Amino acid sequence: MKKTLTLGLVLGLLFLAGGSAQAADAKFKPLFNGKNLDGWEPTPGGKWEVKDGVIIGTSPKSEPRHGILLSKKRFKDFVVKAKFRVIHGDSGFYFRVDRVKSGVSVHGFQVEVDETDETGGLYETGGRGWVHQPTAEVAKKRA
Repeated sequence: MKKTLTLGLVLGLLFLAGGSAQAADAKFKPLFNGKNLDGWEPTPGGKWEVKDGVIIGTSPKSEPRHGILLSKKRFKDFVVKAKFRVIHGDSGFYFRVDRVKSGVSVHGFQVEVDETDETGGLYETGGRGWVHQPTAEVAKKRA
């Protein structure tokens, strides 16, 4: 059985801008062209496709590497705006990552995006683990 990675849905709506968080929407630059995966590079372990203007990623539950889609561009300072819809599975948005040849293919930070209480948590893959793990009380307040 495959799990759909919500990350794909997030990437379909991602926008990036330099400068402050108060930057006008007009200054945001799309990372995804809405048509294909030009400018993106997948890591082993997943399948990525564009469907109806959205990036969709899937991988079997048995695949430990998850399959991550990385931007070919490197960014210094940025603000990310995203909308997401959780379908099922463990997913998230990675940032400030370095590629490695082991594990899930990256070391860096991931904001959790899934249907559990961990959504919004910050996890350091290949490092400390949980930097901030939301509590059940915080999740209850979001509901």
